[in-house]
Amino acid sequence: MSNGSSSKLLRSTSAKSRASEDFHEGQALLTRADHNRRYDGSNEDDEDYQEGENDDLLSSAGNLISSQTVADKPKEYRFRWPTLIGIFLAISFVCLIFLSIVVTPALLEEYAKKAVSVEPTKISIDSFTVKGFKARILADFKVDASRVLNRHVRLIGRFLTWNAREVEIKQSTVEVTLPDYNNTLVGIATIPGLVVEIRNGHMTSLDFNIDLELENIDGIRLVANDWLDGGLDRIHVVAKANFTLQSGLLSLGSQSISKDIIFEGKELPTIPRSYVDTINFREDTTPTYGNHTLVADVSIFIENSQPVEIEVPALDFQVLVHGCVAANLIEIASAVTSSTRFHPYSGAHLNVSGTVRDLPKSLVEPCPDSDLSPLDVLISDHIHGKNTTVFIRGSESPNHGMPDWISKILSKITVPIIIPGHQYDGFAKNFSLTNTEFSLPDFFAEPGSDRSYSHLSGKIIASVKIPQEINLNISVTELRAFINVLFKGMKFGEVNLDKWQKVECKIIEEQKDAGRFLKLQTLLRNAPVKITDDSVFAKFVESLLTEKEAIMIGIEALVDAQVSSVLGKILVKDIPAEGTVPINS
Repeated sequence: MSNGSSSKLLRSTSAKSRASEDFHEGQALLTRADHNRRYDGSNEDDEDYQEGENDDLLSSAGNLISSQTVADKPKEYRFRWPTLIGIFLAISFVCLIFLSIVVTPALLEEYAKKAVSVEPTKISIDSFTVKGFKARILADFKVDASRVLNRHVRLIGRFLTWNAREVEIKQSTVEVTLPDYNNTLVGIATIPGLVVEIRNGHMTSLDFNIDLELENIDGIRLVANDWLDGGLDRIHVVAKANFTLQSGLLSLGSQSISKDIIFEGKELPTIPRSYVDTINFREDTTPTYGNHTLVADVSIFIENSQPVEIEVPALDFQVLVHGCVAANLIEIASAVTSSTRFHPYSGAHLNVSGTVRDLPKSLVEPCPDSDLSPLDVLISDHIHGKNTTVFIRGSESPNHGMPDWISKILSKITVPIIIPGHQYDGFAKNFSLTNTEFSLPDFFAEPGSDRSYSHLSGKIIASVKIPQEINLNISVTELRAFINVLFKGMKFGEVNLDKWQKVECKIIEEQKDAGRFLKLQTLLRNAPVKITDDSVFAKFVESLLTEKEAIMIGIEALVDAQVSSVLGKILVKDIPAEGTVPINS
């Protein structure tokens, strides 16, 4: 019996041991019986052998549940992680689509407005078309994120553009409007496809051609006149571009960007500086117009301070001057310009040939409350070194095969041209009197009577130099003068020849360098001398009575002359003249 009991006990112990090992290896989820303690502190191994079979059953059930749990757990993980990743990717994809459709274009538009700049380095007008012109543009496309003030827009813009690196801009159109002029649509430019580097700090050099069609000619004329009149302190331009972007194989869709550009201060284009370099007047003797005409050949130097290259074709203009009222302009000539090419940041000479055929009455008739006509004022100012202003305005009729829109714009634009005055030193030379007689006043005559004045008689001889730029057949028919009489440099009297004196005039051709002169002669008969300084006059009389040799007196005169030319008679006022006159004692 003892042997049977031992065998039974050994079998029970072995079973418990195997069960314990199985639980340990399987990491059962149920509590293991062989490692639990009762609440009274005793071990379950101290129970009766009759409970061993129950333990075996519990151990077997625990092993079964544990193995099932261990087998099911890896399957659960393999199912959940791919699902979560897929859901996450789907949500991210939806968010990216939302950002690309709604948020990103708005951010990119704001980023592009601030960070992107296009600086033209050269604009070449290649040709004119019926509605506009074709031009070649060289420009630098720059991206500078520091110009974007919004930090979030700057960061997102830099991230997106850095990943894209470069984009291709398909052929696009740009509309240019002027908000300050009732949103006038100036024109629409067609721009070819371009590839640009869009990463921050990078620059792309562009070279492309555009085709610009002008839309509102009246609006362009209005802006041009305000600019020329000096009443334009800024130009507000809105450029709206519609284009399609593509980065590699990815199409970014159609985009629309509107950008405000304001030119003011130093950025506002200035009126090109110009000055008359040379001017030459000549007489046209060809029978084209049936009579002689005056032709003025003028060379005008015009500065170009812009990066623009343009071939200015031959154009027809009207030449105008101020009338009696400055606001009224009088047309005096028609002009045609030569074809001239202007290079960037470089000036050029524009040759103009103006023809004067018939002078309008408003130009040659004296103005109210004056004995001078507008033409007299113009010529007198020029001779006396004053700058004179003439105006040019485009012809209304198309010419030289140019498109109509050019004539429509130029015909409403008036440009002032400053003609510098020329001080003709020595214009009147060798002004003198011959056969001079100086009679003293009758001291017993009634004051104010003719006999109470001294009188001067003689023949006035003067040589008048014809300016080199005037190649006309001219002559002086009459003159009058106001003369100061001096003794030893001190004035003592005045002679007022307020009546016109007939003049003999002859053109003298001297040496080539000396030019041409008009030799004038007229008689001076008993012209009264008004004494203005008695003490100087007394010294003159004393010398005249006591000295045996001729006494020299000085003459300073302002002469008015009636000049006859192809233009008719012109009054030239205040021609300075001076000389010395011998008076016999």
